[in-house]
Amino acid sequence: MNAYYYVNPSNVVHDVFDDGEAAIIDLRSGTYFSLNASAALLWPCLVAGTTMEGLIEFALASSVEGEAAIVAESVRTFVGGLKQQGLIDASDTHDGRSTPPAEPSGDPRPFEAPTFERFDDLQDLLLLDPIHDVTDAGWPNVATK
Repeated sequence: MNAYYYVNPSNVVHDVFDDGEAAIIDLRSGTYFSLNASAALLWPCLVAGTTMEGLIEFALASSVEGEAAIVAESVRTFVGGLKQQGLIDASDTHDGRSTPPAEPSGDPRPFEAPTFERFDDLQDLLLLDPIHDVTDAGWPNVATK
């Protein structure tokens, strides 16, 4: 059975920008991440929930060059890194959040391995934000400790 990979919505906030990059913040650690353009194309699939095979197919459809084996290994490495950082979770079932994009938007381009950079320089500042002290109902419902 294939695992479905999802962005961890209770701990991760994110945005994909028009320039093709994405920013992700891990609210537990105050660490933020920057995705390259190739990774930013895959990110909406992870937000919706998808299998590894779905991600690989999407990556192959997004590029005009690149051997399937190299693309597949690059996507697996990328997903493994996100999982190691706690940004995504795996599940045996699709929870029906939304449907991943069936096809990439825009013209295919040469394959670039999906990667991310981790930044710890704003950890202290991000952890000071009171959004960490709220219940699942959100701001301004402050959690008691």
